[in-house]
Amino acid sequence: MENGHANSATLSKTVANLKLNPKIGLYLVRARLDYLLFIVRDVNVTPNPDEVADVKYVNRDQLKELLEKADAGDEGLKLSPWFRLVVDNFLFKWWDHVEKGTLEKVADMKTIHRLT
Repeated sequence: MENGHANSATLSKTVANLKLNPKIGLYLVRARLDYLLFIVRDVNVTPNPDEVADVKYVNRDQLKELLEKADAGDEGLKLSPWFRLVVDNFLFKWWDHVEKGTLEKVADMKTIHRLT
């Protein structure tokens, strides 16, 4: 499998168009091409603190609960718009394939998915 790991794959290329700065009435559109790597294993995560406030390992039910809390504004929980686009468009389908051992079936490096 790609990346030299049996339990990982670069699954998709995405372009996300995100509206920024709605508080000041200015909408900027940022388009960027990202490659999404999905990996199932324990890893050391050292995110850029200017971009990531917190990291948490969750199972499927815990993620659904976090999404509900973020949608409701509970506990001040905020998710990045980019992460939400990935969740809404890919994550749970990928998770199904991880559990079935068929993750390579959803790898698609030919299509550029335009997420808005």
